[in-house]
Amino acid sequence: MGLEEQLRGRIEGVLQAWAAEGRLDAAALEGLKFGVEPPKRGVSGALASNVALVLAKPAKLPPRELAARLAAALEASPEVASIEIAGPGFLNFQLSELAYARVLGEIAEAGSDYGRAPAASGQRVNVEFVSANPTGPLVISHGRGAVVGDVVARLLEATGDRVTR
Repeated sequence: MGLEEQLRGRIEGVLQAWAAEGRLDAAALEGLKFGVEPPKRGVSGALASNVALVLAKPAKLPPRELAARLAAALEASPEVASIEIAGPGFLNFQLSELAYARVLGEIAEAGSDYGRAPAASGQRVNVEFVSANPTGPLVISHGRGAVVGDVVARLLEATGDRVTR
């Protein structure tokens, strides 16, 4: 699980706990979609989230107040080093070494399978990518086509398709 997924899970856990305690209406969480991504250039933080802005209206709270409450709850998380509230209610997160260590541990454990998806669809795909004319000269575009075709085939395999070359 990547850094974004770890942080998203922590945020969702806090929100679910608030809903269970009655501090937040559970209906406000239905269909909630918020971003956790690297911040725009020039903004401090390893990751940023707009969760307070998205949840403010359904939660009936000002975005900055909701962001402050979320920041207070999430600072106890071992993956979070610090949280800054920016602008109208964005949360900028600095992550601890533990967060990075967990991801590196997952990468080491998965080895060469890291990033590969299980057979999502298992769909059979035929990729034809080298078609050199046996009676004509080979040109640079044949080499380029071979490389691009092989890359496409490998990407399809990594996402769970069964590829025939």
